[in-house]
Amino acid sequence: MIVIPNYDPALAPVFGYIPFICFAEQVEVINQLLWTLEQEDENADVAWSKCRGWGASWVGCLIALWGWSFSQYWPKKRPFNVLMLSRKEEYVDSKLQRSLFWKIRRLMRDMPDWQMPVGWNPDIHDQKGVLINPENGNEIGGESTNTKAGRGDRVTFAWIDEAAAIPDLLGKWSTLAETTDHRWAVSTESLEEGPDFFNLRTGEEMDFRPYLIESEWYQN
Repeated sequence: MIVIPNYDPALAPVFGYIPFICFAEQVEVINQLLWTLEQEDENADVAWSKCRGWGASWVGCLIALWGWSFSQYWPKKRPFNVLMLSRKEEYVDSKLQRSLFWKIRRLMRDMPDWQMPVGWNPDIHDQKGVLINPENGNEIGGESTNTKAGRGDRVTFAWIDEAAAIPDLLGKWSTLAETTDHRWAVSTESLEEGPDFFNLRTGEEMDFRPYLIESEWYQN
C-alpha cells in the first residue's frame, strides 16, 4: 500500500503513516497534469499555484514514480524519464523528509513486490540523485536549480518544486525548454525572489502563459 507520513503531531503517535488516498481535488489535478503531457501548445507547460499543506510535492513524486514504474501504460511508448528540481540539493535528495527523493523512496517502500521492476537492486539502481528502472530503462533524476540545471538528456517532464523561491526562475525555465516539452513549475505564492513565478502564473511580460492550476487551502 502506498502511504504518506502523517505530520499532525496529535495523530502521529496513534496512526503513524496513513494510506495515500487522494482527495477529489488531488485526483483532478493529477488528471490535468497528465493531460498536459499530451499537449503541444502553451498547455504543455504548467504553472501550479498552490497553498501549503496541499500535498503538491507528494503528487509530483507520485506521478514520477507511476511513470517510472508503469511506462507500458504511457501512450507515447517512449522512455518516461523525469527531472525533479528544487532550490537546494538537500531538498532534492537527502535524508530530510522534505526532500523529493525521500518522498519517492517512501512511496516505493510500501509497493508490493509484484509492482517493483524485475531485477531491481537498490544497491545498483538507487544512487544519489537518480533512480533507474532496470526493467524498462526509465530514470528519475534530481538536481538543484544551479546554473547548469536541466542541461542533460531529454525528459518527459521537469518538476520545479517551490518555484517562487528559486532565483532567476525564468532563466532556468528557458534552459529547461532545451531538454523537455513539459515544465511544471509548482509553488506557493511569494515575491521574495522576484516576480518570475507571478509572471509565469499570469503571463505578464511573457509570450504566453502556461496552463494554470490553482489549488486553495479549503480544498484539503
